[in-house]
Amino acid sequence: MIQFSCDCCLSSSSRNSFPQLIFCLSFSSGIAAFPTALLFAAIGCSIGSRPLQLRRKQTSEQLLSLLFIPPVQELRTGILNLILQHSKTFCAHSQMATNRGRDSYLWALVMAAIYQAVYRRASSLFCRFHSTYVKKMRYLNELKEDDGFCRQAQTSGTFYLFHNLSPFLQKVGKKYLLPQLSAAEMKRILEKLKETEQWIEKSVLIGCSDEHVPHFALDLGALEKSVIESELQGSFTDLRKALFVVDVKDSPLLASMSPVVITLVSDGSRCLLTRQPSFPQGMYTALSGFCDLGESVEEALRREVAEEVGLEVQSFLYSASQHWPFPSSCLMIACHALVGGKQTEISMNSLELEEARWFGLEEVLEGLKRDHTSSKQDDGSFLPWFPPKQAIAHKLINEWVKQQTSRPT
Repeated sequence: MIQFSCDCCLSSSSRNSFPQLIFCLSFSSGIAAFPTALLFAAIGCSIGSRPLQLRRKQTSEQLLSLLFIPPVQELRTGILNLILQHSKTFCAHSQMATNRGRDSYLWALVMAAIYQAVYRRASSLFCRFHSTYVKKMRYLNELKEDDGFCRQAQTSGTFYLFHNLSPFLQKVGKKYLLPQLSAAEMKRILEKLKETEQWIEKSVLIGCSDEHVPHFALDLGALEKSVIESELQGSFTDLRKALFVVDVKDSPLLASMSPVVITLVSDGSRCLLTRQPSFPQGMYTALSGFCDLGESVEEALRREVAEEVGLEVQSFLYSASQHWPFPSSCLMIACHALVGGKQTEISMNSLELEEARWFGLEEVLEGLKRDHTSSKQDDGSFLPWFPPKQAIAHKLINEWVKQQTSRPT
């Protein structure tokens, strides 16, 4: 923001000083646009050449009282703020300035405040009408509602490939990326496999970029996997494993929406973490399960905890939400649950879980430092570790840690 002093603009009675005053005020009031400053200077010239015909009773004090007449709070606040900003300068020159000079100064403040109020409102409307997010959401809605428009978008969209629900990844250095294939690249791959372009019509819309490039997911499970991997120099990876290695910004592209409850259970000083046989070795996470038909989130949460570990939830708190992997069409709703201090004995459902146990704060802190590569010990066993940062279970565990460490000792 450009700042100018108003000292040079306040003279005792010269009309020519008023345009300079307006010009400087337009900068010192936060109006950094040079053309706007010139405009206000021009207005000042006009006013300076035709002094306001004020009755003798309309003194500076009466002008100050006018500041409380406008019903618009934003305008009134802006005027008062400007007066406070320039109060020192005003007071320093009040003795030497004429009534006309003081009145001109106050009117300059009023004009600058009006400009600021109008500018803020105009900027707000401009941002609202030109919001990238709003445009993006409306474009996506049009794609969902109009099948013809969606098919047309497939010719210019990008595609993420799956093979029997396993996403296609490419390793670049130490990172794993989800490559975006253009429609032209998709046609080339299909020609290589001696398939028609009709495969593209089987793709599923999963989102779009801010530039309105639609994203589609396409499962090629019926086609030869090795040919695709060789042609694109990558590999199809198990979906759960892929979520642990892809970048945080890419993980949402592997998912779409529907309700699943994921719950971190605590007894006040410990948290309960579980693992399933299909999990990577050593990994523990929070309890999760689908909502049944007609079931609320609260009901699903209490039922899952009771079914899987035999505990009764006393209270719970919502945390956040996240997608579960495409194409299961699941929205994960994350919560914290508290069980009674006298009812903490776990009765595990062995059909669902391989292990469920309580973790203290120190053990959780150590587990957060590990990942799937550093948890393996020399004897072949694995120390506990938790889902990566992009997983909502990781967020729940971190929130629990912060809650425990913030308690007074």
